[in-house]
Amino acid sequence: MTMAPMIQSYSRMQVGHYGPPIMYVQFGILSGSGVGTSNVFGYILTFDWKVWALILSAIPILALLMALSNWVRSKMTPKQLAHEMHDNGWELFRNLLYESE
Repeated sequence: MTMAPMIQSYSRMQVGHYGPPIMYVQFGILSGSGVGTSNVFGYILTFDWKVWALILSAIPILALLMALSNWVRSKMTPKQLAHEMHDNGWELFRNLLYESE
């Protein structure tokens, strides 16, 4: 099921009249600023600070989960687990910056 038949467009408005919207979904946290600007920090200012906090706090959690899944599979030592978590964290950070291997 898709949303395409429900999206309001000029051509569909010529055929029928839409009723009032039932629900609004606020995506304000993901929307950019309304004014176009040129800024050195444009990459950082793409998202709200709450989104960046969520992304940066998810990196260590995901790195730990990835390392734990490898630990269960290959039975590595705790020192190897810490090294694997460190490597996974940097790999996720590189993926965030489009610099992965």
